[in-house]
Amino acid sequence: DEYFGGQNGVFQVPSVAKVFTNTTFSPSASDVSRGESRASCALALGEEETLQLAFRLSKAARYRVAAPAPALKGGTARLAAPDVFAVGNVLVDYPTNYYHSDVRETTRKFPKGGSPACDGWIGYWPDPLIPIATAPEAARGAFDAEKAFGDKALWNDSQQLAADGFKGEFALAANETRALWLRFRTSPDTKPGVYEGALTLRGEDGASLDVPYSVEVLNFTAPETKVAAIYDARISHDYFGEGSREEKLRKIEEKLLERKLNPDNPVAAPKFSYDKATGTATADWTEYDADASRYFDELGGKAAYFPGEFYLFGWGVPPKTVDGEAPYPGEWPYEGADRSRLRPEYKRAYQAKLKLFWDHLKEKGWADKCVLYILEHVGLRARMARLFGRMGRRALRGRERSGAPNDSQRGRPYLVDDRRPDVPRHAAVRGRAAASVLLRRAWRGGL
Repeated sequence: DEYFGGQNGVFQVPSVAKVFTNTTFSPSASDVSRGESRASCALALGEEETLQLAFRLSKAARYRVAAPAPALKGGTARLAAPDVFAVGNVLVDYPTNYYHSDVRETTRKFPKGGSPACDGWIGYWPDPLIPIATAPEAARGAFDAEKAFGDKALWNDSQQLAADGFKGEFALAANETRALWLRFRTSPDTKPGVYEGALTLRGEDGASLDVPYSVEVLNFTAPETKVAAIYDARISHDYFGEGSREEKLRKIEEKLLERKLNPDNPVAAPKFSYDKATGTATADWTEYDADASRYFDELGGKAAYFPGEFYLFGWGVPPKTVDGEAPYPGEWPYEGADRSRLRPEYKRAYQAKLKLFWDHLKEKGWADKCVLYILEHVGLRARMARLFGRMGRRALRGRERSGAPNDSQRGRPYLVDDRRPDVPRHAAVRGRAAASVLLRRAWRGGL
């Protein structure tokens, strides 16, 4: 069972660590399938936690998976049975960054342009979590893998895992490492204590591999977080006919919010119009209000960016045009233009829509949840920071200029300059030089 100086078996690995097919384990690592120790985790009431188990065996095998509900040690209570996932591997055939292609997944792709600037490498990378059904077969419904995925000879790793997982099966190749995740949940009413259980893999020959584990439920309720972390949920296209981009984003939205992360935006955006002659902005709020109400009021979202309409520039590129109005005189990239002076027509168009949107947020009660993400990844001088800050503030006419949010300044916008560590960061900041200018979301009650 020795392999390249390591050992085979089943090993607990922190769930934040990736388990590759060539991950090996030292002779001193604890094999939790031998009964000498248990895999373990702990969680509070009203929380969820995962166990990651890495399997590396000397012989290929196919197993049926069982994960019954763990029982309270010395008591009769039980936790809900854990959800079980296999970690799929994605083939990275080039260490890209910001490349994309919409050709068939079976077509070899050759990136064009400069050399890659990421820290990855060619090979299989663990990433998707593929469910393994442990419920009785009658409760699973119907699933035709070949109809869903096409020609079986062309299935990728995740598709094969999904087909096996629906049947409650899990296959291991010889001397390749594969991870399984067990996800546990508690409610505020779960009885505290240590729960013990086992994950059982039964082979086609009848032999079983048992992995004992314990879950400690701590005697306190996880506090409602005041932190509003935003995670960009980006799906630009439906590459492989998997369905509506909007519907997929709504599912991602639900999963992120379950885990106390906020997607970057409600799926729909307002439909703005701007009349240059009168300087008046209008909007159709129908789709945005439906999605935002679901996001904030039903699902409990705590933060979101303003719509992409209000993002202006980044990556050293001049600001985008707004309703046909250029930021500076002349042609892009505005060589020789005074970057400290935006065209009045440009400011008027941007401010009209910003003021309209801000007033709508206050009316709906969402103003304290939204962040104006105006630029990113640029090293701006203080003069440019002030320029775009003034443009945003003046859209919200009559509001005081402010810095840190002390008691006398709550409800007023302020700038976040990540070149100044003395200024608290209370808005979303992205990247080393990101968001040098952000209009701070209003605190209690709006502006």
